[in-house]
Amino acid sequence: MKKWICTICAYLHKGGEPPEKCAVCGADRSLFEAAADRMAEKDGAAPDAASDAAPDIKWKCTVCAYRHTGPEPPEKCRVCGADASLFLILAEDEAPAAEMPEPEPAATVSTKSPPPEIPPGGGIFRWFIGQMVRHHLHPVSAQAPGGVLPAAVLFIMGAVFLQFGELAVAIFYNLAVTTLVMPVVIFSGVIEWKQGYGGRLTSMFIIKMCAAATVFIFVLCLTVWMATDPDVLESPRRWIFFAASLVMLGAVAIAGLLGGKLVYKD
Repeated sequence: MKKWICTICAYLHKGGEPPEKCAVCGADRSLFEAAADRMAEKDGAAPDAASDAAPDIKWKCTVCAYRHTGPEPPEKCRVCGADASLFLILAEDEAPAAEMPEPEPAATVSTKSPPPEIPPGGGIFRWFIGQMVRHHLHPVSAQAPGGVLPAAVLFIMGAVFLQFGELAVAIFYNLAVTTLVMPVVIFSGVIEWKQGYGGRLTSMFIIKMCAAATVFIFVLCLTVWMATDPDVLESPRRWIFFAASLVMLGAVAIAGLLGGKLVYKD
């Protein structure tokens, strides 16, 4: 199957003819080149020789910025699960920011950044959203359920198996605090997903959203349960309570694992 490269954004299309419009940047089909011809121009070889060589190409996922090296993009991104069509060829001169030389500042130009301006007409909300993403509110706030809920489950195990009824107060307050924090975690996560990842519903984001919703539903139900039935951990119903807490803990682990994959691109 023939391959075509968009000369504007490097989107790769497979088919007998180039598409009517680029699926990424909307460029006209006249701006597509055959991939074999482009490789031949680059290497100074004939098109057939270039296609037989199948050189390794650097690809970049447009959703999570994961980088892949190979003659073709992967079927799915190993980090976020994005489809192969969402990979673009990485330009040779595109290097990590840490490796790029720093430009020399002009002597007459001030290096101080002006204070941020709040644009008019609903700009306060947009400014607030920008600050949330800039200062990473989602991964910061996600530390609360990721750290508090495992401790709460350990306390629940102590109350259920060792009959430590004194732990009930600590369990309730751990669950209550997490219940209050979870709306912030979910809201900031949705904002970061839309701003940083284009709002694309890949398999990773779907699983992560389901895990976050599971955590919120279960922690809310357990908090209300303890508030209306303070002696639940001393009754036969404690086993149901304990099982629900394990489901909640599993959802926390899944959300944390996927969040780590997005951060470390692994």
